[in-house]
Amino acid sequence: MDTVTSLERTSDLLSLDASNMLQSIRDFPDQLASGWSSMRQLTIPTHYVQASHVVILAAGTSALAAQYAARLASADSSVPVSVWSASRLPAFVNGRTLVIAMSYSGKAGEISEGFREAAERGAKLFGISTGGEIGALCRKYRAPWYQIQYGAQSRAAFGYLLAPLVETLQRLSFIRKDTIQFEQSVDALRSYVERLETPVPVNQNPAKQLAKQLSEKQLYCIASNLCFPIAQRWTAQLAQNAKQGAWCEPVDIVEHATIERLTSFTGPNATTFVVNFRSNYDSDADALSLNAVEQLLAIAKTPYQELLLDGNGTMFQDFLIFTALGDYLSFYLALIKGVDPTPTPLRDELVARMSGTRIYQR
Repeated sequence: MDTVTSLERTSDLLSLDASNMLQSIRDFPDQLASGWSSMRQLTIPTHYVQASHVVILAAGTSALAAQYAARLASADSSVPVSVWSASRLPAFVNGRTLVIAMSYSGKAGEISEGFREAAERGAKLFGISTGGEIGALCRKYRAPWYQIQYGAQSRAAFGYLLAPLVETLQRLSFIRKDTIQFEQSVDALRSYVERLETPVPVNQNPAKQLAKQLSEKQLYCIASNLCFPIAQRWTAQLAQNAKQGAWCEPVDIVEHATIERLTSFTGPNATTFVVNFRSNYDSDADALSLNAVEQLLAIAKTPYQELLLDGNGTMFQDFLIFTALGDYLSFYLALIKGVDPTPTPLRDELVARMSGTRIYQR
């Protein structure tokens, strides 16, 4: 059965999705709306607005959500917003630093260790998790804590990680409201997601079209520095949902170091498909670099696609729509390959080995 035919047989596709990953992907707009609404009920101490630096402690999917928020803040805030994944905090963290700990389970050891150290240094504290050590530390130090209430793997709860973090930074004026325009951005996301759903045929469905392109190729993402976290989300979703190789680089690395690699992607038997991520909010330097890279790709007849939204919405809207497209792409690729998108046995094995147990049988 060819790829197009397989993508149109919706009932066959859904039978492979034993744990209903598709529902979590569909939930993305609702996750954002629910996370935003419930976060607005949480009180944040007014003196947090006086922070001289914001450090977001996060790893894995939480770190991607943190990178999204940091990119949004970089356009607006005179206060630096940093993402930190190591347990040992940078030396500058002190009583004037706002430290936000994000861990879906609340059990990430390096995050809770860093959060505990931040408390000892007298930093301003805020936590986002379903529970675990992060919740316990927030209760201990009487710090505000946003408790996620959603039963899924962390990568399937991306909206519940992103929305409360963005709303917190907006409320403290580290992100401007017009950068977000939350309701408008989520409404635009809902409209776009309708184009990605399973009943929509390949010739009208951007996610299915990309899945067709990538069914026998690897994905290589080149992104502006602003869009780079989205490219990272794509590669992570393809690895975990579709079990397919993909990698990404920011355009400045391509420009200064890895442009020669593109010569290996040419010809009729090329096994790599390039996607260029860009936004109308990119810097002039990044826009110029991406234009030049795309010219070289076209000359070399390298298969590629540019992802650029129409620019009528907010930067946040761009981020959300690109994310949804990648999530649906990973789902359709998993089903083309005949794999259930939810299980991650090798990651489970890695976590088990790091905790001193072993569960995976070869």
